[in-house]
Formats: sequence, C-alpha cells, structure tokens
Amino acid sequence: MAYVVCPLALPGIISGVIVTMVPALGAYLTPDLLGGPSSQLIANVIERQFKRANDWPFGAALSFLLMYATFIALFVRAAVARSRGGGGAAL
Repeated sequence: MAYVVCPLALPGIISGVIVTMVPALGAYLTPDLLGGPSSQLIANVIERQFKRANDWPFGAALSFLLMYATFIALFVRAAVARSRGGGGAAL
C-alpha cells in the first residue's frame, strides 16, 4: 500500500509544505502578538535587526538566507515534478 500512496502523494506533500512554509517564514506580527517579545522566529529576528538593533548588514544577510531557503524549496518541488515526467500542478 505504501508503495502506491507515497509516490503518488509526494508532489502534493511537497506543495503543501511550500504553501505553508512561505507565509510562516514571512509572518512576524502574529507570532509577536501571540508569543510575546521573546518569540525567536526568523521573521522576528530580521525585524529586530532592522528596527531595534540597527544592524542592517546582519538583517540583510538573514533576509537573503530566508530567500535562498524559499528558492531551494521551490527548486526541489520543480525537480521532483520534472523527474516524474509531467510537472503536475503548478504552484
């Protein structure tokens, strides 16, 4: 059963991870309101570097790391779709 379900569900699983990862990485207001000022999500750290710490180079470096992680996830999704021979549903 797993030999059939997992390969067929893999494109959907990867797409679901990407669709939930991108807003979660960019959200900084909701975790700050729910978790308080001690929350340590990447978007909160980037926001603190720009606004409070005035460390613009480190904030920019973290922002680029966040973009690279998103691009890598999208590249993995495209590579899996390409290796399956059809492309599947586009994001």
